[in-house]
Amino acid sequence: MVAAPSLLADVHRVVVIDHHRRAEEFIKDSVLVYMEPYASSTAELVTELLEYQPNERPLDVIEATAMLGGIAVDTKNFTLRTGFRTFDAASYLRAHGADTILVQKFLSDDLTQFNQRAKLIRKTELYKSNAAIAVGEPDQTYDQVLLAQTADTLLMLEGIRTSFVIGKRMDGLIGVSARSLGDMNVQIIMESLGGGGHLNNAATQMADITLEEATDRVKKAVDLYLEGGLS
Repeated sequence: MVAAPSLLADVHRVVVIDHHRRAEEFIKDSVLVYMEPYASSTAELVTELLEYQPNERPLDVIEATAMLGGIAVDTKNFTLRTGFRTFDAASYLRAHGADTILVQKFLSDDLTQFNQRAKLIRKTELYKSNAAIAVGEPDQTYDQVLLAQTADTLLMLEGIRTSFVIGKRMDGLIGVSARSLGDMNVQIIMESLGGGGHLNNAATQMADITLEEATDRVKKAVDLYLEGGLS
């Protein structure tokens, strides 16, 4: 649910800001909850909040750059889920010193990741005409970020409107990253498999299951969604 559970346990006042729909697993005892599923990113929401705060301490370059990088990641460089508020937030961050070259450096791939992503893409099969499903090797583990990046890359290929990338993670779970250009609500599909996310960007993890079984479950969830059985 969070990247650093130990850090969450050490604080006494928690504010939840998110651009995903509320799922069953949720941070309890928060003093404020601000959730807006139609925002491009959490970074956009935080930037909007900062715009209306007293300027006792302005953003520094690294803070503004990190926020701009967060928007760039979630919007795939301002190509998905963007609205005028997204660009307003980016303009505010740029005015406060956000460095676009530094963003590019933060988000650059290394050669090993690039090659792993290419191997996953070579194993892609088309499902239901415009959905792509890529499954990793059974004897190899993958970082969740790599699975997500591969799902993003698949959407750049002609004819692919939705992508699912499935692989064994380093913690032994089976990870699934799902992306969509809007034809399918992958958030609903992933929620049916115990995960969640955003309508264009979602994921789940499965325990005590093989890659083949996980792939079958993803396909059945897609079928059920297309039949109108998920909402």
